[in-house]
Amino acid sequence: MKRFAMTFLQLSTFAEAARLGSFTAVAAKMNVTQSTVSTRIQELEQFLGVSLFDRSHRSITLTPKGRELVAYAQQAMLLHDQTRSRISGVETLSGILRLGVAETVAISWLADLVTKAAERYRNIAIELDIALTRQLMTKLEAGALDIVLVPSDSFDSSYVVRSTGQLTYSWMAGRDFIQPEKPLRAEDFKSLRILSLGEDSYHYRTICSWILAHGSASSLNLSNVCNSLSVLAMLTAGGLGVSLLPPSCFQRELKGGDLQLLNTSLQPPLMPFAVVYKSRENTLLQELIAELAVEVSTFGRDEKLVAGAKDTLPI
Repeated sequence: MKRFAMTFLQLSTFAEAARLGSFTAVAAKMNVTQSTVSTRIQELEQFLGVSLFDRSHRSITLTPKGRELVAYAQQAMLLHDQTRSRISGVETLSGILRLGVAETVAISWLADLVTKAAERYRNIAIELDIALTRQLMTKLEAGALDIVLVPSDSFDSSYVVRSTGQLTYSWMAGRDFIQPEKPLRAEDFKSLRILSLGEDSYHYRTICSWILAHGSASSLNLSNVCNSLSVLAMLTAGGLGVSLLPPSCFQRELKGGDLQLLNTSLQPPLMPFAVVYKSRENTLLQELIAELAVEVSTFGRDEKLVAGAKDTLPI
């Protein structure tokens, strides 16, 4: 039986198939026919003398040997990228990076990140997906995204995590909200309608943590009204309720009086943000974009916008 030599193209095709779980998806991503993908995998299996995928099901699944090969294939891809960038320069890197972004990042420093990435890596195309934290992490785990920019400080060991700083959030209301003579206490929030993003958001979990820390979930009026931070700010400005919002993202509304900071003695929380990607699917491009995200992030420098911010809420 003829035994083929193992090539990088076979390994990269295998790695994509393992990540996407579909030869059809791999063919579309690599701009080849499905038969070409199948041939590369078959040649790799023939060279190694093992089956890498169980094809008895509707969707392909990795065999034990296939799962073992994934780590080696990813190492080979990383070494390939590092060698190419070292010898030819990073400008030779090419491909598509699927980037998931929380809206807070999108309305603050995302444009700077994409602009600088385009300047440094001219052959890289970035596809953006703006969504809530849990949705982005689900897509990252499923292989539908390569890297995400999300709030949170708790990730398991299967991810590479780089901090992009912390951002102050403060309780805000609309211009018609009548400020009390004394600073609002935790029990005073029982008479207010608290607005939040959807349950898949870190924003919602942060408010829930605050409620548990300062009161009772059953005695507070919490409404997850939408999945957009900008819309949430607009609803807050319209007098629908009060919410936690980042002052640095809504300076124009605060200066214009559409939004106002609530007079409260409660310390505003800091929300941690990070750039995250799978450690077992680590590529040079992911490392470079992660490093660039850390470089351009404005979070951490905005903490002094609200005096006294020093407490980070739990998840």
